[in-house]
Amino acid sequence: MKPRILVIAGLSLAVVIIAVAVVLNLMTGQPATSPLADSTPTVSSSPTSPAASSATPSGEKPAPTTATPSAGQPEPSVTTSAAEPDESASPASNPPEAAPANPKAPAATPDPSRPLEVMAPAQQATAPVLPKSRTDGPLIKAPLPDEASANGEVVAGFPSTVIPTEPSSAVKISSVSPQDSILQVSLVAHSNLESLAVMQFYQKQFASLGLGAAEAPASAGSSAMWFTRGTDKITVTATPHPGGGTEYSIFGVLHAAS
Repeated sequence: MKPRILVIAGLSLAVVIIAVAVVLNLMTGQPATSPLADSTPTVSSSPTSPAASSATPSGEKPAPTTATPSAGQPEPSVTTSAAEPDESASPASNPPEAAPANPKAPAATPDPSRPLEVMAPAQQATAPVLPKSRTDGPLIKAPLPDEASANGEVVAGFPSTVIPTEPSSAVKISSVSPQDSILQVSLVAHSNLESLAVMQFYQKQFASLGLGAAEAPASAGSSAMWFTRGTDKITVTATPHPGGGTEYSIFGVLHAAS
């Protein structure tokens, strides 16, 4: 009988305590909590780190935290704090090196101790000076010589002022043949000079008389040129001689004044 009375008395006392707690909570504006609920420990689903709950003092850098990865999880990458500047990316910490001066570049202002080098101008090729051309009338005048020829010398009446022999030449044969106002002349000689030198001699001679020059067809091993002015025409052919020198021939058609 006594145990039952004690149980009832305990329950009544608990009800009174709860009622008093409810009244006190209503008076303070706080929700009523059961003493039994306070005595029950609360289990948190996510553990918190003591370092996370502690406040960071003002003006101090937060210490970087490193988490130890558990087995089977990828290792997290370590990142620097946003508050810490990256010294390697700072342009002020690594100033660019000045480019070395080019010793070959010209100075902004002339240096008396280092005079400028000026390249000498290239020499210009000078054209050969030709004798002054004659344009005063015909190359020959009437009366024309009689027809004739000679061996080993220049025939009489040959226009040597127009067609001279090369100074080192030995004449083999020469001839003149008139017809009305036209005089045909021919000459064969041997020169000690090479073919090119013989051609250059007559080029200079005929240029002084106003005759133009042009290359003419020739047989193998020979060279030939035409010299013309108006209706006058002279042909020179040069052939190297086997024993040395050059054998050349001249044929001309000249017009006398009427």
